[in-house]
Amino acid sequence: MSAAELLRVDSVDVHLRSRRRASRRDGASRILAGVSFAVAPGEIVGVIGETGSGKTTLARTVLGLIRPTAGTISFGGEEISRVRGRGLRARRRRGQIQLVFQDPLRSLDPDLNVAAIVAEGLDIRGGMDADQRATQVVRALELVGLDAAVLRRRSGELSGGQRQRVAIARAIVMEPRLLICDEPVSALDASNRNRILSLLLELRAQLGLAIVIISHDLASIAGVVDRVAVLYRGRIVEDGPPEDVFRAPAHPYTALLVACAPRISRARWLFELSPEQIRLETPRQPVEGGCVFMARCRFADDRCAVEPARAEIARSHIVACHRATEWRASVPSNR
Repeated sequence: MSAAELLRVDSVDVHLRSRRRASRRDGASRILAGVSFAVAPGEIVGVIGETGSGKTTLARTVLGLIRPTAGTISFGGEEISRVRGRGLRARRRRGQIQLVFQDPLRSLDPDLNVAAIVAEGLDIRGGMDADQRATQVVRALELVGLDAAVLRRRSGELSGGQRQRVAIARAIVMEPRLLICDEPVSALDASNRNRILSLLLELRAQLGLAIVIISHDLASIAGVVDRVAVLYRGRIVEDGPPEDVFRAPAHPYTALLVACAPRISRARWLFELSPEQIRLETPRQPVEGGCVFMARCRFADDRCAVEPARAEIARSHIVACHRATEWRASVPSNR
């Protein structure tokens, strides 16, 4: 693991048992396949993809809530994917990786007030008296833009934006080094969405946090992330700086996501192709061991029957596609 990396996910597979339909004889379906990416200290990384692509499973695996079937996860130079028992409990109590859940209305206990919600992690970790905990709670609330007036309120008495700020306060009160935000703005209106994203930028600057933002909304995260990883059916198909991924996507799936986005917040990243030009094909029979997107890709050819390796096509811009540098020449005109 490089000294410049805080988190490294290396070739991680995750298989989970499904009661409905199994893709393997032992009843486990593959949710993540060969996922690799890294997060540097203070970096904001966006993980994007459609519903069911494995984004939340990836977050839960990094947190240790799901055990990887293969591969390794390292944090701060220490491999954490094989830690079990007391070691895992001790690591969780330290709270160096924190998750902000997608829906604060469901993730915040409706029977607790804000003071108890934010202090819960500190109570579990121990080592502080009541006054110290109260001071930490107030500081965390101030960092997310809330004052002591909300301490005695319950989650049902807060607005959507306030609930999301409380959820973030509950995470940062533990003084983490990495914050994982699962769809942090999906349940918010436009004004609150922008405020929460701006808040994450402020917390990065003030606390030196590294942040992973999981989202299906490209337009929301375009202006805040330093790097974007694109997840499709459990595989990262493209990874790079947003100015490359959003302006000149190298994978057809990424191009389709960008073309369908209602807007990308920085004008120089506007993508000139329409969804109709990159439209999905009627799903074909997938080829075992082939490209994961082949069954839906209109640009697929015989090479795609073999799963493509990840390759760097420009500085820090990585894509897994046999036709990464040539598919755009096959795009039909809109005329």
